[in-house]
Amino acid sequence: MKNRRGFLLVVSLLFVIMLLLLGMGFLGSQAARHRASKRSAEMAQARALALAGLEDARAKLENDLRFPPPPSGPSQNEFSYSEKLPLPDGTDGTYSVLIDRSYEGAPWEVLEVTSTGSIGPPETPTAQYSFKAELDVATFVRGTANPNPELFNYTHIEDMSSL
Repeated sequence: MKNRRGFLLVVSLLFVIMLLLLGMGFLGSQAARHRASKRSAEMAQARALALAGLEDARAKLENDLRFPPPPSGPSQNEFSYSEKLPLPDGTDGTYSVLIDRSYEGAPWEVLEVTSTGSIGPPETPTAQYSFKAELDVATFVRGTANPNPELFNYTHIEDMSSL
């Protein structure tokens, strides 16, 4: 009878260890799901910040005749700025905008605007999302004397984060 009790003790210990390992595996998979969910939310916030940067640049270009400031040199075609925004969860978000004037003159008459949204500290962001867009700055419809109805509208937006 003593051998049987020892056998039952060993079997019950193995059963408890097996349940413990299954529980730890379940908790580990839940932690991975939580991290993936948090990363997905941060990417959505970074995407929204990048879109906000595009809209901010468009509004500044449309409403401020002195924006962006004139180039400081003959070969300077780019102007950049960034805005830091507090997010509802207490972290910081930033969008950085780069305006390239290389195609500002005829025949193209577009500005290339790149906007990048970042979540977390600027040095080590936890999520980033970027868009590159072409902003129509032609006063008249190309080749005519008619006013351009698409003035200061984006003609093409490319999602740089999916490349």
